[in-house]
Amino acid sequence: MLTKYHLIHQELLRGLRSGRWQAGEQLPALPDLARQLGASRWATDRALHMLIAEGLLERVPKQGTFVREATLRGAYQRAPITVLGVSPSDWLAGDYLGPMMGTFAADLGERDWVFLHLTDPDAATDRLQSFGSPIVISINPRKDDVPALERLASAGLQVLCLGANVESSRLHSVAMDNMQAMQIGLHTLAQLGHRRVGFLGTFTAAFDTIDRELGFRQGVAALGLDPDPRLVVCRTHPEGVAALVEEAFTCWWSLPEPPTAIFSGGVALTHPLLEALATRALRVPDDVSLVAIDDSPLLAHLATPVTVIRQPLEEMGHRAAQVLELLVGHAGSAFHVLVPPTLIERASCAARNEA
Repeated sequence: MLTKYHLIHQELLRGLRSGRWQAGEQLPALPDLARQLGASRWATDRALHMLIAEGLLERVPKQGTFVREATLRGAYQRAPITVLGVSPSDWLAGDYLGPMMGTFAADLGERDWVFLHLTDPDAATDRLQSFGSPIVISINPRKDDVPALERLASAGLQVLCLGANVESSRLHSVAMDNMQAMQIGLHTLAQLGHRRVGFLGTFTAAFDTIDRELGFRQGVAALGLDPDPRLVVCRTHPEGVAALVEEAFTCWWSLPEPPTAIFSGGVALTHPLLEALATRALRVPDDVSLVAIDDSPLLAHLATPVTVIRQPLEEMGHRAAQVLELLVGHAGSAFHVLVPPTLIERASCAARNEA
C-alpha cells in the first residue's frame, strides 16, 4: 500500500504532466500547497523532496520551489504510452494499424508501451498512474467510449483519440477528414454523370461511419444528386456485413431506377460488395461504377482495379506524434487534427451508361 506522501507525490506528478504547473513556474508555498492537496505539511514536503530528487523540481533558497523546464519535458518524452482498444498482434498484423502506428512509434523514438482494454475507467486510472504513464492513445474509439475517456482526461491524463474525429474539449484527436473524403468521391461520380449513387455503411457507433454518412448526405445535397433515402443503407447488421450488403442490393435492384454508382463506406464492405455484384452479373464499371473508402493491396490488382479514397495512415501517425510533442505541460484546449485524404483513380469508375 502506498504511503500518504507517495500518494501526494503521484498527485503532484499528475499536475506537472497535465500542465497544472507550467515549466519554470513557482509552486504555491508549502502551507498553501498542503491545503490544496488536503494533506499534512510533512507529507507534502516529503513528496516535494521526492520530485526534487527526480529532477522535476528545484528549490531556490529564500524564493521557493520551481518546476524545472528541461527535466519536465525530458520526463514527459520518456514516459510510457498506453494504448487502448488494440493488442500488439493487431498492431503488427493490420494493414490499417501497421503503417499508422509504425510511423507514430518511429517518430516518438524508444518508449515503453502498455496495452489495456478499457472496461473500468477508474481502475484503468489507478493502473496507468502506477505505470507512470500520463499518455493514453485510444485507437478508433466509439461514440459510447467518450464518457470513459473523458474521465481519464479528468484524472490528469492526456488522451489522444487516433482515427476518430472526437468533438470533445478534453480529448485530443487525429483522424482523416471523412467529410472531405465523401465530397471528393461524390464529385468524381457527379463529373461522370451519375445522379443516383448508393451509399453503404456499417459499424454505426464508429466516428468514421457517422462522419461518412453525414458527409454523403451533405455532398448529395450540395451537388444536386438524387436524395432518395432508399439509396443510403447504413446500419450495423446483426448477421454481419455480408447480410447488410445483400439487404442493400435487394432493396436497390427492386427500385424502378437502381443506382448507377455505389460508394462503399469502408474496406470491410468493399469485398462483400464486389462479390454481390459478381453474383448478380453486374459489371464494374459498365453497369455500376464503384468508389470505396480505404485501400487494400487487393483492390489495385483486381481485373477491374477499384477507385479508392485512401486514408493517409503514415501522415496520421506523424501528426499524432506532433500532437504529443505539444502536450508537454499543456493545459489549454484540446487539439483536433484532420488530415486530408487522397483520391486514387482506377478503372472502376466510368461515365454513366445512358442505355
